[in-house]
Amino acid sequence: YSYMYPVQAIVNPAAALSLFTEQKILNDEYPAELSISYWMIQALQQYQYKTDAAVMEIHPSVSSSVYLTNDGDLEAMIYNHASTTQTVRFHMNGTVKTLSIPGSSFSSYSL
Repeated sequence: YSYMYPVQAIVNPAAALSLFTEQKILNDEYPAELSISYWMIQALQQYQYKTDAAVMEIHPSVSSSVYLTNDGDLEAMIYNHASTTQTVRFHMNGTVKTLSIPGSSFSSYSL
């Protein structure tokens, strides 16, 4: 169950949240994954669907995913594993948005 709920949330986060039962995870092989499973479902419920409406240029130290929020906005989840601030560029609808991402950080940014 610790994997089933988050996988279901990729397709339908509202359904995964409504079916979520912590006792099933606590009785599962991986009870320590209760909090991460719940976090994943909540995150996917908040951000809804991954989209390619904005894409980040390939960067050696930074990775990202872009989500369409419930309000119709684009939100980028960005991880910079370098210890220094990195500059990244997102392309969307013919425009480019440049962001400075602090070192050793994982954050969300409105696009």
